[in-house]
Order: sequence, then structure tokens, then C-alpha cells
Amino acid sequence: MKRVVMVWIFLLFSLMMTCCASVDAVNEVYSHDSKKTIPPETPSGIVKNYYISDFRVNAPKISQGIFFINANMGWAVCISPPLLHSYVSNAICKTEDGGQTWRVVTDQKLVNPIKLFFVDPNVGWAVLDTWNTERRSQVVIKTTDGGKVWDEILEVDSPIWSISFIDKKNGVVSARWSPIYRTKDGGKNWKEVSKGAKDKLDSGAVSEGVKYVALLDKKRALGFGGGIWFSEDSGITWEKKIDIGDTADIFGSSFIDSNTGWIVGHNSEIWRTTDGKTWEKIEVPLSFVDGDKKQFTFYRVSFINNTEGWITAHNSFSRDVSVGKLLHTTDGGETWEILYESSKQLGEIKFIDSNRGFAIDSDTGDLLRTSDGGRTWSPQPIEPLKK
Repeated sequence: MKRVVMVWIFLLFSLMMTCCASVDAVNEVYSHDSKKTIPPETPSGIVKNYYISDFRVNAPKISQGIFFINANMGWAVCISPPLLHSYVSNAICKTEDGGQTWRVVTDQKLVNPIKLFFVDPNVGWAVLDTWNTERRSQVVIKTTDGGKVWDEILEVDSPIWSISFIDKKNGVVSARWSPIYRTKDGGKNWKEVSKGAKDKLDSGAVSEGVKYVALLDKKRALGFGGGIWFSEDSGITWEKKIDIGDTADIFGSSFIDSNTGWIVGHNSEIWRTTDGKTWEKIEVPLSFVDGDKKQFTFYRVSFINNTEGWITAHNSFSRDVSVGKLLHTTDGGETWEILYESSKQLGEIKFIDSNRGFAIDSDTGDLLRTSDGGRTWSPQPIEPLKK
């Protein structure tokens, strides 16, 4: 009997130590020198994890896990529990104060929402990742009440790369092995506007490399992924601007208007445009990427104006030592500095101004917040649904 009691005491003690360790792991402050401190205890009953992406006002936009329509109002995909590179999301959250506070906005059971796109405080779209379910597809859903209620409007038998709308009616969806889909009525009806190359699984949604599509207006569109592309007929035909052989895979973008933007990707690549059509490659010092550009992936980019921006960088191939960096520029990308370097890798990033920004810890999925321009980061809590 005593042995049984002792076993139960040991198990209870082990469980308590595990819970404490988990709380300490969440309540860390990440800084550029990897020092850690413990902030005040996180309130109970909150969801701490979700994706995040860039936001631009009056600029080409592509869906991601967080989306702002102005400096104050935005939505985010909430995830719990976090898994490395395999998040399981189950809610959508909203902020109305520029990210100071976040709250779950819908009690609807959503199967792994992964991307968001809004055009005003009420109308928005999201992608549900049902690829690993019996449906073997991904689904586009729509809300007209700010995210409280969602309705299914499109199912695609392929992973969806991006959603882009220019108003309540006109938008496109690009997918990996499918054509580009175009709608002119907000998603009630969809038309295939460009056939995909299904016999080449690495070719993207269209032709050789158009994976991600951002609408510039009702006619012009930017495409990238493998190479950089431009369309003047809503995505029906594409003109190659940068050949796929001249770029690595590109998947992060930030635009400040319909002409000026940056895209980033593998092999430490940065490309910049000032007219939406012509692109120049920006180089960073080899010392920033440990002497080998192919070792690093520039994962996401966020600019707040035509001069100041940030890039998250991961070492792509070395698994022995995980390295995450945050690069910063104040001259449009001509020169860069390293603000943050740690084994904690930053994923998605979004900066609201020169000091305030958000990022995702790629290892845990936790949303992090900075108030000093990216030098230090601390966890950002999310409040539960208000009944």
C-alpha cells in the first residue's frame, strides 16, 4: 500500500514540474543576445498562439494568418497546440486597438484555418486546410459580419497558395496543382482563368512559377514563387519578368503601394521593385549569413514605408545549430543591420511602426511582441471569446 501511495505522489510531483516548465517556456522574453527573463504571469484561459503576416494599406495584399485593414483593426488565426511547422488551428481572433489586445471572435468550429483576407470591418475570406482529412482538399470560407459567422464558398482539390481581393467583389485564388480561380461577385461564382501544369508538380498554379498572386487592380496582377511574373489581363496570361532559373523559391512579400515592394526567399534572396514590373536583386553581406547565402532562407519581410523594413532569416540546412536572425534596414534595403540573433527563430513578422511589431516563434508557434523595433520580444496573450 505504501508503495502505491509513493508512486502516486511521485507521478503528481512530476506532473506539477512539467506544467511549471511549460509555463516558464511560454513566459520568456527573447532578446538579440538570447538572454531570458520572466515577465508577469500570463492570465489564465487565453490562447497564446497564431500565425501572423504583413499588412499594407492601399497596396497589393496576399492572404496569410493575420490580416489588418488599417493600423488598428486586424484578424488572426489562433492555434493550439503548436507543433513545429505543423500547426493545428481552431479559431479566429480579432484586435481593434492595433494589437494591444486580441480576442477570439467566433465560436464556430473551424477545421484548421490557415489564411485570412479582409477588405473592410465586415467582409473577409479564410482558407481551411482540410488536406489531411477525408475531404483531401482546401476550402475557402467567407464572413460578412467581421468573422463571427463563416460560410463555405469554394473547395479546391489542391493546397491553396494565396487569396487576393481588391474590393468586396473582385478576387483571385491560386493553388498548387489547380488553375487560378477568379470571382467578380465576392465568391458566389468562380471562373478558371488560367490552367495549371498538373504534370509538373513543382510548377506552381500557373505556367512555370506563378504560385502567389497579388491583384494590383481589376486588370494588373503580380505573380511570384518560381521567378517573378506580371499579368495585365487578370491572370489569364503572364509575362515573365525574372526567370525561374535566376531566382530561388520566393514566398515572402511586402508592398507599401501598388508599385513599391520587396519579395524574399531561399538562398538569402531579396528583390525590390519601384514600378511593379521591373525588379532588382539586393545583396546582403556574406557575414550576415555566416559566409554562405545558400545556408539561409529569408522567410518573411515587413516594410512600413519606402525606407524602413525587417526580414526574418533562418539557417536552411544546418540542423546541428538552429539560428534565427532579424535584419533591419532604414534605406530601402541598400544597407542592413542584424537586430536579433538567437536559437529562437522568428517566422512571420508584422511591424506597425518603427518600434511596435509582431512575430511568430517558429519553434513554439507563440505570438511575440516587440516595442523596441525588434531587439527584444515577449509573448502576446489572446483573450477567449466574449460571451
